Amino acid sequence: MYIHPALVGKTFLRLLESEPTAKTGVERTTGLFRFLAFDALCKLRGDNALLLDPETGIGHQNREDLITQYTKIALVKLNNDRKEWIVDNLGSCNTDGRRTCNDKVANDFLTTPLKKASESGEVLPYPKRPASLVNLGIVIDGKPWGISKHDNWQKNIYNFMSDRRSPFFWTDFAIFLARNEEFAGKDFWEELAGFLSSKFTEELSGFWKVKIRFEKRKFSDKMDIKNWTSETLVNELSKDKYSKPRNVDKDEIIKTLREENAELKARGRELEDEIDNKF
Repeated sequence: MYIHPALVGKTFLRLLESEPTAKTGVERTTGLFRFLAFDALCKLRGDNALLLDPETGIGHQNREDLITQYTKIALVKLNNDRKEWIVDNLGSCNTDGRRTCNDKVANDFLTTPLKKASESGEVLPYPKRPASLVNLGIVIDGKPWGISKHDNWQKNIYNFMSDRRSPFFWTDFAIFLARNEEFAGKDFWEELAGFLSSKFTEELSGFWKVKIRFEKRKFSDKMDIKNWTSETLVNELSKDKYSKPRNVDKDEIIKTLREENAELKARGRELEDEIDNKF
């Protein structure tokens, strides 16, 4: 049995921003998904910190598995032409196929902030906006290419869900993540809690289940969950009302390029200072 498509669809749309801003919404969703993918991989590894050194066997495997975990979270549909339909902003599905889950992890995360942190020889919090969820760099026994949870992740994670329409964010978000999961029991709340425990570390799932318990009564008053299951898996999020191409306007592209250029210039100045100090 699966969560009923109608329930998935209603709760998913509530995850939209109240006042959509494409760049901010995508940025926050991507940062949140990366954090969840990392925690899910920690659950599989039985550890709370991981090395992603591309020159080692375990580091290479961790990289591949991190992409796999991100894909399980974000991928809605693989189209006939092999284009990925992914959720890159909670509450809507991007159907243009220009950005893949691999891009979101390998190209935009592993080869930029993680590499920068590892080469700096320091521990760098990530992301900078709107708040940090993980630490990158020298976080495990003085070795580079490490990733661990930020000490304030429980407080900072609220910044990634601000201005969303949902009055039951934690429950709605859990339903979205469990959209492809099979359930054997009949109690909605027990099954949802069990899913979180099976997917994420005890630290994250325990935190999440407390939030859902606070939402349970009001959620039940608003949503009919008597018949919450469906015998077949129907991907509700691939329908037109949830799916649309992401069109970034010219001004947003220019703004993004300027921000990236500023970061590159700052990194260039840091390298020049390092060279001056050596000689």
